[in-house]
Amino acid sequence: MHRLQPTPLVFSALLLLVLASLRDRRRWWRTLKRLRFLLLALVFVYGWSTPGLRLVAWLWAPTEEGLRSGALQAMRLVGMLASLHCLLAGLGHERIFAGLYTLAAPLALFGAWRERCALRLVLTMDYAEALLAAPQVLRSNWRAWLDGDDGAPVGPVRLTVLPLSGWQRGLCAALLAAIGLILTGVGW
Repeated sequence: MHRLQPTPLVFSALLLLVLASLRDRRRWWRTLKRLRFLLLALVFVYGWSTPGLRLVAWLWAPTEEGLRSGALQAMRLVGMLASLHCLLAGLGHERIFAGLYTLAAPLALFGAWRERCALRLVLTMDYAEALLAAPQVLRSNWRAWLDGDDGAPVGPVRLTVLPLSGWQRGLCAALLAAIGLILTGVGW
């Protein structure tokens, strides 16, 4: 999404927006509702901080280039969030975490404990979902939340590792090799 020109960016973001709303409309609109101030802030910050031709002859007017850049950044953010929403809705948490766990296998060469990292990610996502499912607890009793009584119990968490087939292993190896080449700067 980051490297797309404006016209393909708008079309792909709109397509992803439609796909995300078809997947789980209520959850997607709740996400957009929470992001509305961030999206507006992007447009305004770019509008007043990017040099260019002012919209009107006032001293504090936003620039046309800035508003366009802010709108494009907002579209990039909405497109990436919509694609993430489609991915989460299509695969489910267990398959995503199993995939991340499998992709993190080479990190063991550097001394990273992928079991702990994957478990922390699973716990964080489950805890965040439990908090988002009951937001009235945080709004009505913020002092209890600060004391640690958030009222959002998290059930037992299990990390399942899914076996990979031969072509999936080859695809993971190619993906990791491409990431390694990009990180080392080979081919630029």
